Amino acid sequence: METVALAAQSREVTGKKVRVLRQKGEIPGVVYGHGVKPAPIAVEKVALKKAYAKAGSGTLVDLSIDKQEPLKVLFHEPQSHYLTGEPIHFDLYAVKMDEEIETTIPIVFVGIAPAVDELEGNFIANKDELTIRCLPANLIPNVEVDISILKTFDDQIRVTDVKLPSSVQVTDEPEDVIAL
Repeated sequence: METVALAAQSREVTGKKVRVLRQKGEIPGVVYGHGVKPAPIAVEKVALKKAYAKAGSGTLVDLSIDKQEPLKVLFHEPQSHYLTGEPIHFDLYAVKMDEEIETTIPIVFVGIAPAVDELEGNFIANKDELTIRCLPANLIPNVEVDISILKTFDDQIRVTDVKLPSSVQVTDEPEDVIAL
């Protein structure tokens, strides 16, 4: 499994004073989780955007705070500015490698649905992510769903139709419709 590296610094600035950090090109965040006391940190904005683009919420990140031993973390609820879309705050969840975690992974639709291409129907995606449970080492970045099985307007793809490794369990309802 691929991991992403991210370097951070401890920060003393909290509250409304974090505006100064953002003006310097740093984004405030918090690390919390198993065996980790919640700690405020700051990361350079460009490095944070690259790490989040590569990792998303389904890939482990090696976070080194003040050049210490890296922690295994996952991005959890990054916040963006409502107008610009620029990151303004992020949370990192420290994980234990021997304990199962629950997270969401994006669904990537592949292929062409004959019902759309030949019968001129509309493709409707009811879900764009799945909630999974697994050990951190078994995390997958996304799940591909082949929509070429949608041959008629009555065909549906349900959660039970998604093929995942045996080490990953889906916690969504099995009969939930993903696409039709």
